[in-house]
Amino acid sequence: MSQRKRRPSASRPASTAGRDARARTAGSSAGARTDRSQSRRAPAGTGAGLVAEPKPSAARRALERASTPLLLRLQSLPPWLVPLIMLALALTGLLVQGPIGFAALAVVAIFLGWLALLSWPVLKPGARALRVLAVGVVAAAAVTQLLV
Repeated sequence: MSQRKRRPSASRPASTAGRDARARTAGSSAGARTDRSQSRRAPAGTGAGLVAEPKPSAARRALERASTPLLLRLQSLPPWLVPLIMLALALTGLLVQGPIGFAALAVVAIFLGWLALLSWPVLKPGARALRVLAVGVVAAAAVTQLLV
């Protein structure tokens, strides 16, 4: 089954015609498309049954503002680099005893805690518990390395 490419008509801009062609080849019809620029939530007070999100506190906004440059820097790195560094630090922390092992595991615990704090508002209770557990286990391992 062959599909013909439609040429953009004079009444439609070229960008719209290209988007329509891509939508048709993806198997969606023109009526089924949605505009992604519109919000998925109804405005507060419309009676749509949605719970309005609370405004973040000043401390939360300050944390997010302070974290933005570092997050942007991490995002610019290759996607495999940060997990590899965390794995290397975790292995170093587990295999080397004393202050070096403590420092390596402490860095991992602080990084995990920081990510947990940033993602906290969007996490479900089960995911929150797992994040707290992960940070606690790594922190306990760090203290154990310091005491041994």
